[in-house]
Amino acid sequence: MVENIVASWVEHACNWRAASSLRTHQADSGQRKWTAGLLALLSMSMVFAQNATFEFDVTTGGPAGNGPSTAAQTVTFRNNQLNPTNNVFNATPTPITATASISNVVAGRNVKFGQNFSTATPPVGLPLYGALTVAGAPLNAQFTSGTVAAQGLDVVANGAIELGVSTLGLATATNTRNRMADLTITFTPPVDNPILHFASLGGTIGALGFSTEFDLLTAGVTIAKLSGNTNFVVTAGAPQQINNSAATLGASCTNNLAACGSVRVTGTAVSSVSFGVFVRGDTAGLAWNPNGANEAGDVWTISASLQSPSSLTVTKSSTPGAFAVGAAGQSYTITIAVANSPTTAPISIADILPTGMTTSAAISATGGTLSGCPAAGATSLAGCSIAAGAATGNIVITVPVSVAATAANPSVNSATASGGGDPSCTTLPLAAKCSGSTSTPVV
Repeated sequence: MVENIVASWVEHACNWRAASSLRTHQADSGQRKWTAGLLALLSMSMVFAQNATFEFDVTTGGPAGNGPSTAAQTVTFRNNQLNPTNNVFNATPTPITATASISNVVAGRNVKFGQNFSTATPPVGLPLYGALTVAGAPLNAQFTSGTVAAQGLDVVANGAIELGVSTLGLATATNTRNRMADLTITFTPPVDNPILHFASLGGTIGALGFSTEFDLLTAGVTIAKLSGNTNFVVTAGAPQQINNSAATLGASCTNNLAACGSVRVTGTAVSSVSFGVFVRGDTAGLAWNPNGANEAGDVWTISASLQSPSSLTVTKSSTPGAFAVGAAGQSYTITIAVANSPTTAPISIADILPTGMTTSAAISATGGTLSGCPAAGATSLAGCSIAAGAATGNIVITVPVSVAATAANPSVNSATASGGGDPSCTTLPLAAKCSGSTSTPVV
């Protein structure tokens, strides 16, 4: 879709320029607007291409069946490679799961997965796993999955775990905040900076509005709001809280009565994050459950996403295609293709040159910051590394070489890149894509 719009802008911009000699100053101003629009759309398409994320897929990877249940619920992340251009999900390179569990339920109170509230006795349970739209009318623009704010999550295509927090059994004033239980999300294996999505925090019974809220319990991490409606609020201080700030609480995120939004949990190797679960009422002097049946409670959903880790692919080539003994201007090229997201760790380069070859000048790179490489006369690239933060695209390392008569014909050379935040290029044994080789004739 973006590509079609860009093509249309290009056509209009070119047609405008072709007729520019007949235009007045007004037309020149219009041309600048066309050009600005073209640049903006090109920039937008570049951003879209860099927002691959691991997410919950509503059709695959989540628990089956209906609640209510107190058993832990596990979801396997799926790779949304072209997010947000479409929602085509595939398996992640290495399986990653998130498990939601409820613990420390306060005596006499009720928090369950797949729990529903109605006049039926007992109420019919909801699916344990489904779309974020199970309640509260959440909107796509209220959520952030990846690097671009308010983009990347689809409330229909992305999945979520459903929970219900009952107000039955509460005997406190109906304008107080009450501890209900603890909720823990466990990541296997541990992950960096996960994003949690909360939808539909809020409900009503009669004239009383209420909402689920949270206190962060896990030490060593912080949370920050990435997006959400106006009453989805993340507080500072200790403990940090996720609250619904609406004075009048209700069940609609669209109308800012319920709270919907995304928070980033900032931390490395996060194995789990826990929250205290609370319910807050908005009006004193009413009843938490005026009918005395299990028909009052807050139904909401939680989902998660991860920025796809960098993926490195290494290739090796020579210039020219055949080396000549003693000739000048000969070099090896190491190309490291960075996909999914910018690198989050340095990339170490390992490359032992073939017998009869040494570096003939300084080693250089484009697309990344190179350091630590040896000077001319070296037989390997020992110490060479690319700094963290290399953007998606190609890192191209040029290794000028001198070729002596002792060089074999052909000479085979391999280079390996390790690190960069790519799990398959960090943990031994490294994947085949982390290395590249070339065989070059020597004449």
